[in-house]
Amino acid sequence: MAASIVDSVRAHAISKPAAAAFVFVRRHDDPGETLTWAELWSSAGAVAAAIPAAAGPRPAAFLCCSDEKAFVIACLAAWRRGLTIIPAAGGFTARIAERNRHILLVSKPDIVLHDLPAQQLAELERLAPQAAFVSALHSVSDQREPEAAAAEGGLLQFTSGSTSAPKAVLLSAREIESNCAAIARSFAIQPDDVVVHWLPLFHDMGLVGSVLIPLFTGCTSVILRTIVFMQRPAAWLEHLARWRGAITSAPNFAYERLCDACKASDLAALDLSRLRSIIFGGEPVLEGTVSRLCALLAACGVTPGSIAPAYGMAEVTLLVSSGQRPEGALFERRHTTAATACVGPGIAELEISLRDPETGAAIADGAVGEIWLSGASAGQILAPEDDWRNPPRKQPIRTGDFGYLVQGQLFITGRSARKLIIRGKNVFAEDVERLVQESQPSGLIAGVAAIGLDSGGSQQLCILVEIMRRKGQADLAALNAAVVAGLGVKPARIVTLRAGTLPRTSSGKIRHDVARRQFLTGAFEAEIIGHAIQTHD
Repeated sequence: MAASIVDSVRAHAISKPAAAAFVFVRRHDDPGETLTWAELWSSAGAVAAAIPAAAGPRPAAFLCCSDEKAFVIACLAAWRRGLTIIPAAGGFTARIAERNRHILLVSKPDIVLHDLPAQQLAELERLAPQAAFVSALHSVSDQREPEAAAAEGGLLQFTSGSTSAPKAVLLSAREIESNCAAIARSFAIQPDDVVVHWLPLFHDMGLVGSVLIPLFTGCTSVILRTIVFMQRPAAWLEHLARWRGAITSAPNFAYERLCDACKASDLAALDLSRLRSIIFGGEPVLEGTVSRLCALLAACGVTPGSIAPAYGMAEVTLLVSSGQRPEGALFERRHTTAATACVGPGIAELEISLRDPETGAAIADGAVGEIWLSGASAGQILAPEDDWRNPPRKQPIRTGDFGYLVQGQLFITGRSARKLIIRGKNVFAEDVERLVQESQPSGLIAGVAAIGLDSGGSQQLCILVEIMRRKGQADLAALNAAVVAGLGVKPARIVTLRAGTLPRTSSGKIRHDVARRQFLTGAFEAEIIGHAIQTHD
């Protein structure tokens, strides 16, 4: 059985008190603020001592911190008191406020741990009148020994909602620790390693990669504020080089953005030879992006074998499988002319099965089916009507993702929520989007959303394409031909848009349901480049 995260941090604080646990980089020119293991343990203890006892089953803490250091301390403090943590965004944009409002109403937390000023706190107090509000900024000098936890805390994670409203996923401490152990084993993470990330900490990839894995393994985590990467992507590589980072991870779009923003000649002085795992997760892995990234970083000491296409989800804490191979990422074109990445064998803590979505029958090797998961790392997806504190009996996770297995190696083809039926033919939006990307020069396309438009009881294919105008114009004829040749369907509409038009989640994934709704209501009219084109069968 894996050690508890709290016990692991206590051991790190005893065995290497002065070693760096976390480094927080808040600006691209910021050398970073270091938090040692001893400082982390004592700071979390001070906050934990200030948390009042909560009655009832599964007491929970809503973590709403705008600063990454406060978030990490609050997370450990909550777990030291045996609370289930509910990560939330600390900002107050309209989208974040809407998300936080939804989470507060669903979760009804007992405690709110925060670092917010009074004017921002007032809205949260209105939405969570039942909660006790505790600052995550307590001075260590105020520390009292926190009460011993009555139970081990867990995690109530809300998914990013790229295809629907955020849904709740409940994970126990043992399920979290099981997946952390699998991640540490899959990427051979050691206590003397350094991991470097910039994803938001309330997002599953950011939470696990930047916070939970370092707490569990004792490695050092360098956390760049998300805006540092967004404003200057090269800062990601510079901090990987500076801190001799071994592991990093992000969705495909981030590596594409990195390739657009950097030139190999500008990076030649960077030594990235310690970077052994560049994890792609959260969205489909594009062969063209992998090729561009390998070419960009070759002079920095990065080899193709460092590329790690992975499959994961909040429902199992994070990792399901990883396709890192010494010879480089594997792509094949078994069910479509669009290249599909191998995301490797599943972790030992999970059982992966491919099923017919209608009957539940097992699918033969090499055939496409819905991915079902069960095992020690699997949590619970909660229905809107479920009481998360008294959840129903755990069932196998029907992921809604489709893929196929070949000799134990998993390939992802798409999501059922994004399956379109065009003239009776099943088409995954991901396949359309990959073909669109491959049909155009690298760096030209900033984002793609394939959506279905209702037409006479059927659907027509509409493709929304964001263009980086400084890179040139899209070849719509080539785009149309690629989709027809690859999938046997013809787009009814192709609409080119200015970069940044399509709505995205906090982790940068396009929100297809929102994009479709906005397109239909005319919200994109001012952002259309030139004009939309109409094609016909």
